Amino acid sequence: MKISYHASLISSLFIISTALTSQYSFASNNSNTQCINGNQPLKVAFWNVWFNGSTKEYFFGDYTSKNHWSEIHNVVRSVNPNVLALSEVMFPDSSNVRVGLAAPMKNIDFNWYYFYQKKAYFGDALLTDLPLYFSVNNKYKIQKIKNDKDTEVRGFINTRFDYKDDYLSVYVTHLTLDKNKNKLQIEELASDLRKDRSRRILLLGDFNNNIDVDFEPIVSLGFKMINKNNELNAYNHDGDHHWYGDRVFYKGFSKLTSYKLVNVPKELSDHKLLYAEVCP
Repeated sequence: MKISYHASLISSLFIISTALTSQYSFASNNSNTQCINGNQPLKVAFWNVWFNGSTKEYFFGDYTSKNHWSEIHNVVRSVNPNVLALSEVMFPDSSNVRVGLAAPMKNIDFNWYYFYQKKAYFGDALLTDLPLYFSVNNKYKIQKIKNDKDTEVRGFINTRFDYKDDYLSVYVTHLTLDKNKNKLQIEELASDLRKDRSRRILLLGDFNNNIDVDFEPIVSLGFKMINKNNELNAYNHDGDHHWYGDRVFYKGFSKLTSYKLVNVPKELSDHKLLYAEVCP
């Protein structure tokens, strides 16, 4: 079900606070990897920033904290992606979120939903330095049911950008924890992907699913999957947990040149950042 249609353009944004000294070095705008014909790879990143849990530990529950946004920004700048997808982002009524998160990227799009538990807006975000063509927010038909522990409304962002004289579609999502509904949401997402005629497509998100075969509806469409065979455990807190559900899917790119998890402070998120480079 389509719930909104908009394109948000934010330009000339700068960091509003650097109160905390970052442990991260800023990456160069250019990758060390060269693609065919001297093209630079597209640098993409996904990060579940867990604002619901981390802010209480990190900044005493103030999720509008400029310092908090500065640290988020520093982690992102350490990898300097062209495309950044985030999930579990709280959206308070504050310009700090937009400015602190967006700088210096040109385009930003939020997928806002009502977060039952906190009575606040909560959801996914997509940021990029590519020219935005259009954006559609989608809400999954399969949602929470009565007595379900899943307190989030689930959906996905569908965007399209001008890239290399053609279109690049980018999807961002965060699927339910319920195993049965999770599979249905994957199928629903695959149904939308099947209709997409862009030359290149990216799908990034926290899929809350460690089972590779469950993604066959997407892989069967020609997508390649980053983080399979339980390779990258994104869990970033203490304890023996295994989170392989943070994944990137790509289609229409010539090759994958690199991918990795980026360590982040445990107080900042319970997920590590997933980073990849793909050649056009």
